[in-house]
Amino acid sequence: MFIDLGQTHSDAYSPPEPEAAVIRGEGATDCDMDQWYLGYDIHTTKPGGGEVSVEIQVSFEPIVPKDQAQKFPAGDTGAKPNPADLPFKDVQPITGGTGFNDATPVTPGAYSDSLVPGEYKFYRIPVNWGQRPVVTLKPSESKRNETEHYGATIYSPIRADIESFDASAWKKEDVKPSTATLDRAIQYHNRTANAGGEKQTMAGDYFIGISMYNSSSDKDKGVDQPFEIAFDVVGKSADGPEWRPKLVPGPKPLDKPASAATSSAAAPSSASDEPAVSAEPVEKTGMSLGQLAIGGAAVLGVIVLVAVALLVMRRK
Repeated sequence: MFIDLGQTHSDAYSPPEPEAAVIRGEGATDCDMDQWYLGYDIHTTKPGGGEVSVEIQVSFEPIVPKDQAQKFPAGDTGAKPNPADLPFKDVQPITGGTGFNDATPVTPGAYSDSLVPGEYKFYRIPVNWGQRPVVTLKPSESKRNETEHYGATIYSPIRADIESFDASAWKKEDVKPSTATLDRAIQYHNRTANAGGEKQTMAGDYFIGISMYNSSSDKDKGVDQPFEIAFDVVGKSADGPEWRPKLVPGPKPLDKPASAATSSAAAPSSASDEPAVSAEPVEKTGMSLGQLAIGGAAVLGVIVLVAVALLVMRRK
């Protein structure tokens, strides 16, 4: 039995860095597997009752039988990528989502969007086994007559941040694209190739988050700053598990604390292939605190993946 812990933060300078907790259910003999509670709390440096947006994803990755896993391609130890900038032809307007949960789906091609300082935009693109995503960010001349800084991150299907890059521009002559990709193709056995492969071991929708640095000055913070962004997926599809993380709405919080009734509600359903999840309220203790209850009967056959992301920046 292996249980993981972690913490994350959010600021006004870069896209969020979600944290993933993992429960590996193989060989559990000393734990009550009827139900798991996954807690999370939020700490801020400033007092007050302001709301903080939190996104939580719970996934259940089936444990692949060894005889089946042996048929998949070997893992890759990675190499420093040097991707060429993607072309910006037939650029289409698009509006990115405000977080992972409403990330705008895209296909290979070039798009135009805009940001205000402190805002996030999110996109997602499907990536199969044997492939990797490529992203080119192209800033534009500043509308505020100052240097504009952009941050960008490529995330895995369970929202683990893999590759970050940035771009900046002030005058028209400063505009230069910035491109990033992963250091290896996505393969199931990347998880055992080396430490760097642990986040690049799952096919599915890969997320791209874009932010615009929120400077300390109040100068024209509400001005829309246009930019262009291009996406591609390269590599030949390979064999791997059919399972993909699902991007579906989760349960609504219950209106009473955990109880025997809650345990019943969180138990796995015979009509579902995955354990059930319920969101439970917790009494206030001076901090923002929440729980997720997971029916545990099926946890022995899966790896439970929980990603928590803070999204505090909003358009003003």
